[in-house]
Amino acid sequence: MSAYVGSRRKAVPEGGGYITSEELQEEQERYLGEIGNLCGLLINGPGGVAGGYWLAHLKSKYPTEYTRLRAIKEGYG
Repeated sequence: MSAYVGSRRKAVPEGGGYITSEELQEEQERYLGEIGNLCGLLINGPGGVAGGYWLAHLKSKYPTEYTRLRAIKEGYG
């Protein structure tokens, strides 16, 4: 699963248009952090009510990533 999360990193284009490259980098780091959290929740389970809500939030926010990580966990990826 960590290889999948690492593969989600994308190059930051120079001169990011209306946003700065620093803002784009921060957004990418936030995205990777949330995907890492999603991965951790899938591996370890939510562990409580708050974890369940966080998992549901991330699952709805990143349905493609959730599906891919779940397939990897189950041995299909």
